[in-house]
Amino acid sequence: PPQGTLSTRDLFITSSLANLKVSVENTLILYFLRLNTAKEVDPVRMERDIFCGELKQGAAENLTLLLSHVFLPVLRAQKDWGQCSEEQASQCVHNLEKYLGVLSEYGASTSATQQLLKKPE
Repeated sequence: PPQGTLSTRDLFITSSLANLKVSVENTLILYFLRLNTAKEVDPVRMERDIFCGELKQGAAENLTLLLSHVFLPVLRAQKDWGQCSEEQASQCVHNLEKYLGVLSEYGASTSATQQLLKKPE
């Protein structure tokens, strides 16, 4: 295809980036998540049943955005927590909020040359 256009010729579908056999450096990564898989997706209101987005470069920023705009809202809306008590469910959401705070502080205070995690010596 011409420069700047996308082609389905190089389309890879996987349930995990670990299974992807190509470099993700220049790869457009899309994700699709469903909260409730017990019922069919309503084709008229698909946006209510499917969360989707694009992962761009910048792992810490992407993780922050994904957690804050997808996972945290899903957890807050979750009604059935199985065998977890209300206190445990609340603690889970609270811990994710704290983690997001740390990630946000990291993103605001570091430059691109610093590492989020250092390799153990």
